[in-house]
Amino acid sequence: MNEEMKKKYDELKKKNRITSIQKSWENNVLLQECIESTGGKVLNYDDGNKILEEIQSKIPFRLNGRVDFSRFKYKNNINTISSINELIKSSTEFYVMWDEENLPCLKSELKDIINSIDDVTAVSFDTWAVSSDYNIIIEFYHEGEITLGILS
Repeated sequence: MNEEMKKKYDELKKKNRITSIQKSWENNVLLQECIESTGGKVLNYDDGNKILEEIQSKIPFRLNGRVDFSRFKYKNNINTISSINELIKSSTEFYVMWDEENLPCLKSELKDIINSIDDVTAVSFDTWAVSSDYNIIIEFYHEGEITLGILS
């Protein structure tokens, strides 16, 4: 197989893999309930990956996958979901991402994420909500801890 054919073959394999992943989103009942309850928009595979790369470049994560809050200007352990609204006054757009690699990135208003938090966190074990300016992150850890961090 020459280089040009190999390149086309690799591109087709990648496209097929992405199509398969996106089809799996349609069959994921918990994800569909989350989308419906938040009124959020699922970003396509490529756009979602760009957002995730941007988040990973701006927000420090530890090797175990948790956010490294020691590098944040402000950190607060959250006891009740309603206190998030008190700490973040404006309801800006947030991106939701989960710990499972093949799940999409969801874009939604913070108030809708908070109002549907059970549906949002049911999708996978660990969940993060990141403001669209990448300055605020809320980590919903699977053991029940909720931590809010503001970078600047």
